[in-house]
Amino acid sequence: MKVFILGLLFAASTTVFAATHPASEFVHTTLTKALKILELKSDEARVRQMCSIFKKTMALDHVGSAWLGRYAGLERDQAGVRKFRQMMPSIMVTQLYPALGVVEGGSFVVDPGAQDLGNGRCQVGVKVRTADGHTYNAKGKIGTYSGKMRLMDVTAMGISAVGYIGRDFKQRFDDEYNQDPANSLPVSVVLEQIQNSADYLSCP
Repeated sequence: MKVFILGLLFAASTTVFAATHPASEFVHTTLTKALKILELKSDEARVRQMCSIFKKTMALDHVGSAWLGRYAGLERDQAGVRKFRQMMPSIMVTQLYPALGVVEGGSFVVDPGAQDLGNGRCQVGVKVRTADGHTYNAKGKIGTYSGKMRLMDVTAMGISAVGYIGRDFKQRFDDEYNQDPANSLPVSVVLEQIQNSADYLSCP
C-alpha cells in the first residue's frame, strides 16, 4: 500500500490528464510538483521536498487522528499525542521514503472527473503503471480544510493506505499500553522508538 500512496504523490515520469474537476486539478498539480523529487540526486534533497509536499497537500490532522485511534483521547499521554501530531510529516516520510524507488520510471493517468462523497469530500481515480509494467487502479480521497483541498487517503484493491499503516500503529500502541494499562504512555513510547530508529527521517 505504500507504493500506491507514492504512485499517487510521487510516481511517474509521464502523465496523461484532462482537467475538469477542481479535485482532479489538485491531484494533477500535486503530482506535477512531486515529479521533481525523482530528479533530485541526494537523499537529503528528496526528503526535504517530500516533507514540503506532505505539509502542503496531506490532511495531516485527519490522518494523525486515524493513526492514533482511541489513544488520541488518552489523557495521561496528551503530551505524546500532541507531539505525534506535530511530527506527522516526519512520520509519513519515514514510512514512505523506502518505497520511492519502486515507482520511479512509471506513469499515471488522472481521472478528469470526481465522485462526490458529500460533506465537502470527493474521490478521484488514478491509474498507476509501474516501471515493470504492472497497472493498479487507485482512488484518492480529497477533503477541504480551511478552504484548501487536502489528500485524506488513497485506496487500491479495496484497501485503505491510511488504514493499512494505521493498523501497524494500533498494534504498537496496544503492545505498549497492555504492558501497564494503568500507567503506560503508549504514544510517547512509540514516538521515541520511531525517533531512535536508524530509518527515521526528520522534516525541518
